[in-house]
Amino acid sequence: MANMDARDTFHDILFNEHKLVLVPPPPGQYAGNLLGHVVIGWKPQDHAQRAVVAARHWLTAADRITALCVNDRPDGSYLFTARELLKQLGLDGDVIAINSGGRSVGETILDFAKTEKATCLLIGAYKHGYFLELLLGRVTRYLLSHRTLPIMMKH
Repeated sequence: MANMDARDTFHDILFNEHKLVLVPPPPGQYAGNLLGHVVIGWKPQDHAQRAVVAARHWLTAADRITALCVNDRPDGSYLFTARELLKQLGLDGDVIAINSGGRSVGETILDFAKTEKATCLLIGAYKHGYFLELLLGRVTRYLLSHRTLPIMMKH
């Protein structure tokens, strides 16, 4: 996304068309099977649920799925909602909760993906909207700027 035409198109597809978007990794950093191991960055919010539902057919074709819940609440609501959604969609996958240990959520997700040899990330993108995320530097922006594998995302 080095020019404004590409950024405008990306913004339009994600925010106006509400489509599932696949963002490739930087050149030369990836040579894997896209659907070998899909890691879902999960938080029980509408944008995350919309992303998983939109990617259902891709997830059905995946060899392995892991829903990753970073900094789950004491009541385990992240784990519970991730399990329920996978069950409702007829998807078989692991659901794991980890603590970020003071690191950013984005860094935690990418470290987990690397350790688990993920081949793709799936996230609900830009909870607060594109421009607020640019100002605040939230999770979506971090993942996009530090990615080493493809990211599927939907707002």
